[in-house]
Amino acid sequence: MIKYITAVLIFLNINLLASNVIVVSVNGSHSSIKQAILSAQDGDTIIVNSGIYYEHNIIVDKSVTIIGREHAVIDAQGKGYILDITADSVSVIGLTFNNVGRSYTKDHAAIHTYEISNFLFEKNIFNNPFFAFHIERSKNGIIKENIINGNAVLEHNSGNGIHLWHSSYIEVLNNLIYHMRDGIYVEFVKHSKVIGNTSKNNVRYGLHFMFSNDD
Repeated sequence: MIKYITAVLIFLNINLLASNVIVVSVNGSHSSIKQAILSAQDGDTIIVNSGIYYEHNIIVDKSVTIIGREHAVIDAQGKGYILDITADSVSVIGLTFNNVGRSYTKDHAAIHTYEISNFLFEKNIFNNPFFAFHIERSKNGIIKENIINGNAVLEHNSGNGIHLWHSSYIEVLNNLIYHMRDGIYVEFVKHSKVIGNTSKNNVRYGLHFMFSNDD
């Protein structure tokens, strides 16, 4: 696993140096993250400048690195998920995600993945998420040094901070998680590590394991 992490970090550094850079600014030629992703090619880097971007249901279907500069905020205004990632080799670093939509039928998340691999989610901040991370059937990823601030009160209408389902080779490292249903929820997960996280003042459990082994 250590060799894998080193390889991922080397790949990301090379990718940033070699990629095309697209800059998102509130009053710029690319004024939304959706627009930037539509313009991007695999391997590109998207820099999100300071500002509030009122967006939701953003599909990330290209292998890109998205980096938020100071005070770069994506606010879903309670209308749905924020990033739905369907491409491999995606990194999301340094963004603030606010106000994910709540639902009794869908697990809306600030960052949702499905059947992807080789991802890095680092140093992001989540305020009032339903789920912050919902990782489904994905592998070879790092979720590191994120801050998750929920406002869960009741179990039936709240979500989890970091939710892993049917996934493998995931590292959950040094995250701070507060006031969610479960801070970290792991179900049908193999060959993964949960290290150095702080998870407290949650409705149910700080760390919840279900049907997981080799962790």
